[in-house]
Amino acid sequence: MSDKISEWEKFFIKLAHTAALAIAGYVMKKFPEWFSSVKNWWTGKTIAIIGPTASGKNSMFNQLRHQPVPEEHIQTRGAEKVKDFDFKWTLPGSDEFVEFKCRRALNIGGEADERDRYWLQACEEADVIFYLFDSARFKTDEKATLQRFRDDMQWLRANLRHCKRTVSVHLLANKIDIAFGPDLRAASADKAMKDLVRLIEELTEETLGSEFKGSRVTGVTPICTRHETLFGEYFAGALSLIAQLKQQ
Repeated sequence: MSDKISEWEKFFIKLAHTAALAIAGYVMKKFPEWFSSVKNWWTGKTIAIIGPTASGKNSMFNQLRHQPVPEEHIQTRGAEKVKDFDFKWTLPGSDEFVEFKCRRALNIGGEADERDRYWLQACEEADVIFYLFDSARFKTDEKATLQRFRDDMQWLRANLRHCKRTVSVHLLANKIDIAFGPDLRAASADKAMKDLVRLIEELTEETLGSEFKGSRVTGVTPICTRHETLFGEYFAGALSLIAQLKQQ
């Protein structure tokens, strides 16, 4: 066996490292250099948020824009035009904030036909695409959920050539409070999250192939878009990890 590490191996070593840090519940110590590094890389970036129906896309946008999170799911159909907007999101534990851009913004549905018709409109100008999925559904409807995940990854593989050359994809496993219980630091919850992230890594490798070696996929982060504190900590961890990988 060659001692040389392949690009694929480097990619998945990096991905596993990302997942391990994220599962730990945002364990990175915050210090002035950390805030500066994250802020400097992210400020001015354009993001897209995609994912299946009821994965939490509207809740995530509302968290980022400091608006109330919907109490009930209201399905989005088609592409609802939304005025272009910039917004600021404060990094937890400081007064520093990141200024994001949402240009040609669309509120897009998550059904398969909506994906094929509208997702590219949201993604083509993005610097980072956040793919959001409901982690609880891997328990309640595993077969259909696995198939939908594979289909969405295949869509990404086929369409990223139409996006920015430097675009990255980051996977967000939402609704961890429902999937793993209220005590996310419990040993059982930690193991369950690790098992899910490992499954997502395997599916990602299976469906995306060699087109995604390197830093095109920056990892998997558990998250909860319904609760402000949980969202803030986990999302800050995702921002930090993406910035680290993109600056290497």
